[in-house]
Amino acid sequence: MVQRFMTIVAYDGRSSPMDSVLRLRAYGKAIRANTNADGVVVDWHGDELLMGHVQFSMASLRAMIHGLLHTARAQLRKAVLLLDVDEEGEPAAGATTGATGATGTTAGATAWPVIRWDRLVDNAAETRAGWSFAEDPRNEEAFGGVDEKTWLAGRVAGEARLRGEFFKASDGVARWQMGRVREYSEAIKSFRAQLLVLMHVSGGQPARGTELVSVQYKNGPDGDVRGLFVEDG
Repeated sequence: MVQRFMTIVAYDGRSSPMDSVLRLRAYGKAIRANTNADGVVVDWHGDELLMGHVQFSMASLRAMIHGLLHTARAQLRKAVLLLDVDEEGEPAAGATTGATGATGTTAGATAWPVIRWDRLVDNAAETRAGWSFAEDPRNEEAFGGVDEKTWLAGRVAGEARLRGEFFKASDGVARWQMGRVREYSEAIKSFRAQLLVLMHVSGGQPARGTELVSVQYKNGPDGDVRGLFVEDG
């Protein structure tokens, strides 16, 4: 049964379900390649861009990007890294910045880890599965001595504020609050969507969809090499 779904043509010469799927995909791609898309007229009026029914100025575009950057930064700090911040993403009372530890000096506060961006290095020739610049032992100092693999999990398990959010006691056993876990998962998706837009509109020439959403930050298990590298910090 597995062989029928995983091969294009079965051993007895009959078409498999996978063969039908690939043939339909090839047919659809042929239609797409030979069908003209509706044209869009782009026109400039001074500092304003007119494109179809959309009209905006470069000043409003810059304001949108800056606003999205501020929103994404606050989302990263508050909902993803679970730091002690206010609604604007700034340090809350008692939280400290510039520390290298995982716990602040005030009860319930968390010291923000310091990343020395200018000291980050990478090895572009490394092809081991799972490798990224974060795996390079030379970056330990740049990460401020914080273990990036256990920092967040250690805080969730060790800080009373986060333990109360993510765990509940049942028969003397700590169990995950699945509603909070799903909420955290949605927060990660939301942040990644914002980051995707920021990369698309501010990272130079916009990439095609297949290029943008297929970028890997670490090497895959099948020999596919990552597309994210660090050069000169």
